[in-house]
Amino acid sequence: HTIFWLATKVNPVTAESKNWLCDFEINEWRNFLDLLPNHIKIVFVSSGGCIYMDNDEASSEDSSIAPNNKYGSMKFKMENVLMESTKNYAILRPSNIYGIGQKSGSGQGVIAEWISALKERRYLTIYGDGSMVRDYLWIDDFVSALISVYKYNMVGTFNLSSGQIISLSQLIELFESILKRPLEITYLPQRSTDRRSVKLDSSLFRAQSHWNAH
Repeated sequence: HTIFWLATKVNPVTAESKNWLCDFEINEWRNFLDLLPNHIKIVFVSSGGCIYMDNDEASSEDSSIAPNNKYGSMKFKMENVLMESTKNYAILRPSNIYGIGQKSGSGQGVIAEWISALKERRYLTIYGDGSMVRDYLWIDDFVSALISVYKYNMVGTFNLSSGQIISLSQLIELFESILKRPLEITYLPQRSTDRRSVKLDSSLFRAQSHWNAH
């Protein structure tokens, strides 16, 4: 049997404003694992965008861990709790997931936030100067990756990304080319919780699963 753990009460914004939620989440996770029979496998979805050291090179699973926000620290602590539990496990560290039905208003998920702003005829918001780069992973590709973990009985820690990076400014240009008009942008100071660059090397996952993003 396999359990896929994606549930959370915390995102990068609420982790900063309600730090007690991070401690609550870690304790609930530990209690859950203590009650779980050892024969059940756990697939834990962590974070590829919040736990690695911020640099210009693509981070592999062996890259330095240096969370710059409380959400990343929480996810890494949950990884360690799982690894210390002696359970059969796989840990996935995905890049920025997006897709149809993604909720807006939580302060994360720039594509969903911008689409919501366009629908409501509001200015699009960019924190910083637009040079921050991200790797965006389509939800269907993410789901197919989860299926691959189960199908190939994968064990260990794996990055998961599309392998394509784009800056916020380039993303704005893409929106404008699709809509065929210039967009109104509000620039706000960069948040301390935001990475300058999120680039992930997911070659290990690809090699073991034959998975690839579309």
